[in-house]
Amino acid sequence: MPTPKFLGEATGWWEGTSSLSLPWQRKEPYDSNSALHIDLGPRGTFAQIEYRWSYEDTVQHGVLLIAGSKKAGEVTVGWVDSWHQSPNVMTMTGKWEKDDSLSVLGHYSDGSGPQWGWRFELALIAETLQFEMTNIHPDGKEEWAVRCHYKRN
Repeated sequence: MPTPKFLGEATGWWEGTSSLSLPWQRKEPYDSNSALHIDLGPRGTFAQIEYRWSYEDTVQHGVLLIAGSKKAGEVTVGWVDSWHQSPNVMTMTGKWEKDDSLSVLGHYSDGSGPQWGWRFELALIAETLQFEMTNIHPDGKEEWAVRCHYKRN
């Protein structure tokens, strides 16, 4: 199967809470209801994850398209999000080391300086699907950006 095993086990709808970190605006995270759907392509050749959350009463959307080779130990993700990044698809890559989680890294520029990074971690732990996004400053400093915890719908 070209996608991590846990994604097959996690297909379907999930609901939970999305916590958004906005340290430049407020000390407390901005929490909203969130929904996430996982679907697999034929024979598990790829996975598509669509998620929704809201910010200041406006619904936001994101999509991850995941494919990889367990034999080669690599995974690639294409990501778009209506709030977190530009309208271009960001390519993220990672190493496929185990079947119960996924960690990928992508890079972007604000147009005026060095590259920043995004790291995504997705894991199925017991009956909870955890999805975390970390923003990585050009100097290597890491700040959590989004933490989502979902239960099967």
